[in-house]
Amino acid sequence: AGVNAAGEAVRMRFHDEEAMEEAVIRNKALHNAHKGKVADAKNYVRKIMSSAFSVVRIKDKMEKALKQLEDGRKSMAPMEFEAASVFKLAELIGTACLMRPESRGCHLYFKEYSDQEPVGLGGIMYEKYIVFRKLENGESQGDWQSTR
Repeated sequence: AGVNAAGEAVRMRFHDEEAMEEAVIRNKALHNAHKGKVADAKNYVRKIMSSAFSVVRIKDKMEKALKQLEDGRKSMAPMEFEAASVFKLAELIGTACLMRPESRGCHLYFKEYSDQEPVGLGGIMYEKYIVFRKLENGESQGDWQSTR
């Protein structure tokens, strides 16, 4: 659809076929580059998430990974919103992991890398879930909601 739209826009602006063909070829190249950026972003995010936010979670490692995700998102050009969205979603998941400092299900949470035992279960926060809201400045904020 994007290539057809570009072709139509070019036809309306240029009257010669050569200029129109050049614009369509440029648009196809941009589209393919964009697809590559999204795939690269997904692979990069997948590596970070599986390393820091998988079964064993260590606070320091998660904080560093969250910074990497934020830096990756901020390095995206404005037109690369799909790739930036991959980073943003991973940031929200990572933030939720950091907000919940207990072991939960198969996920083991360690405050320090050298800790021998994970943080235990329980407490009133165990019965709550996290809801993210987009603020007016574009940032996201996680809030606790009761399950009851």
